[in-house]
Amino acid sequence: MDDLLVEIASDLPKIRHAAGVTSLVSKWNKAELDRCPNAVRIDLTMRLVDAFQPNETQRKRAIEIQKTKPQKIKE
Repeated sequence: MDDLLVEIASDLPKIRHAAGVTSLVSKWNKAELDRCPNAVRIDLTMRLVDAFQPNETQRKRAIEIQKTKPQKIKE
């Protein structure tokens, strides 16, 4: 995911500021989330998706894919 965020790096500060957050952590990154158990968690997924300026089909797919857990890529 980090490689995708590079594409919208210039948008990240304003997304974080608008949401009132200081960092972005994947909801799947249990180790990092466990470091701050009392932190307020805000889902910014769709704000990040929208920063890519997706067309309607891409946006719908981004919504659908959120319903599944990530899969490890076989190398």
